[in-house]
Amino acid sequence: MKTVFMCVMLLVSTAMCEEPNTEAVRARINDFCNSEFRGDQNKQLGLMKNSSFDVGNFDEMPVDLVRSYKVISIDIEGDLASAVVEYDLIGRFKNVRYDGFPGAKSKFDKGVWIDRADKLEILHYAKFRQTLSLKRYKPDNKWYIVSLQTPKLSASALLDLLAKEVNMDKNTLSRNKGQSLPNIEALISWNEHKIKMIEGLNSTVMSTKPVPSRK
Repeated sequence: MKTVFMCVMLLVSTAMCEEPNTEAVRARINDFCNSEFRGDQNKQLGLMKNSSFDVGNFDEMPVDLVRSYKVISIDIEGDLASAVVEYDLIGRFKNVRYDGFPGAKSKFDKGVWIDRADKLEILHYAKFRQTLSLKRYKPDNKWYIVSLQTPKLSASALLDLLAKEVNMDKNTLSRNKGQSLPNIEALISWNEHKIKMIEGLNSTVMSTKPVPSRK
């Protein structure tokens, strides 16, 4: 009888420990997904730990445009965890390789290739599931995302980032009137074209708020 009682207590204790861990992981995943959705790259990077991350700007790198996201499942084993997240994809920006700066009147040295994410693939209500890996680090005992993935932004968030870049580049031209700045002019042209591509998406699939996880 005593052995049975001890086993029951152990199972209850284990369940009580797992529940806070699950909620901590869920909160971390939701924070991470929300930071990407809103285009908050500083917060996104603060939730990640991986020496292999190749950090680029959201407005320049390949990104997925999503309408919503939700956490489907969470699995925890010790200090490692994984979470399956389902996204509603509406588009993907893919890299195009250029010989020199795209749109510039002059190019860089011969043989310098530049990748710019300006090819938009439009998707219609495509469901996409991705597994995110997490690890709990000491001494703060917090969970961090350690897997690599293409950032998932809302269309409105990417539009805001591109508009800010265009305004900053136009201010640069205004402060340097009379000077030849072909690369800045090319950036403005390229980003304005990208803005038009995003605005061309069907407005019914554009969203400014994510669908929160309900599981």
